[in-house]
Amino acid sequence: MKAYLNRWFIEALSYMTLGLFGSLIIGLLLNTIGKQSLWPQVDLSFLAQIGDVAMSVTGGAIGAAIAYGLKSKPLVIFSCVIVGTLGYEYIWRWPSWSVYCHIGSRRNESFLR
Repeated sequence: MKAYLNRWFIEALSYMTLGLFGSLIIGLLLNTIGKQSLWPQVDLSFLAQIGDVAMSVTGGAIGAAIAYGLKSKPLVIFSCVIVGTLGYEYIWRWPSWSVYCHIGSRRNESFLR
């Protein structure tokens, strides 16, 4: 039981923080540097665009980092990018009860579009 808890709580959450830091936090830093330059004559606006892109792939980065940290096979890592993106972009915004209602209903298949 201790090995199971260590794998899923210590290892998985440690790699989750690496994915979060590598995308959202660094993207936020780049975005801030690009928008608030100390030297007006230096155009760093491209850093703001790179930061926006980095922040938009946070879910996929977290999914890939967890799969990599748990020593998954390459196909599993690539599929975790998709699942992480879906979870971060769509399920994160809704209360959990509404997600269960949408997933269980064939009428509401358009919620992922």
